[in-house]
Amino acid sequence: MWQSRWPLCRHRRLAVEDLSGVTFSRQSALLDWETIHDRWARDLIEFPGKTDSREIPYVHTEHGNTTQFAISASNAGYAAIREVSGNREDKGAKLDLILVSNDTVYLIEAKWLEFSFNEHSKVEDISVQLNRAEDQVRIYSNTVSRIFTSGRAIRRVAVSYVTPFISEQAPFDERNLYDLLSRITESVQPDMLSWVFPARMRDFSYWVNRVYPGVIVVARHVGKQ
Repeated sequence: MWQSRWPLCRHRRLAVEDLSGVTFSRQSALLDWETIHDRWARDLIEFPGKTDSREIPYVHTEHGNTTQFAISASNAGYAAIREVSGNREDKGAKLDLILVSNDTVYLIEAKWLEFSFNEHSKVEDISVQLNRAEDQVRIYSNTVSRIFTSGRAIRRVAVSYVTPFISEQAPFDERNLYDLLSRITESVQPDMLSWVFPARMRDFSYWVNRVYPGVIVVARHVGKQ
């Protein structure tokens, strides 16, 4: 089972039915992101109370997800910059997010994917997305920003935000969530797997006949600069 391969695993119930957790691979270079997860989960669980459960950022592709992740990271003590200009293979490009801590600069390229809890084959698409993000963040360069010559370690990260949905007629089944997390771990082997499913969003229908109860972050460290 995936839990035996991921010893640094923590599940947390922030309320009676709020579901949140984070796992890391044994050699993960993203262990300090646990503080980001904690704040991100808290922010998303509190979000419905501010919108009367009428809106949530995680359905708005990688842009809404990355913006919320950046806000949460900032609240967790990181400097966060969205849509940072730079270059890829001598062409102008923008990076989705840069996070800066006291000793590390994280360069992050993000993707977004949605599919039904019942579409098991779609898990393979997460790897496809992460591979694309890895290729893009690996060749990103920036010769203008002085943060890259500040002496901090540079880590490049590919991220996929996954928003699984169920039909409006189907009840949310916690077992389906943990089955999906297990399949993602076995198939994708990420460095970090993080999720939050707020109790107040169990009936949140955004597109016709689709309920979006939560979001999963799948992250892979691309390697040293």
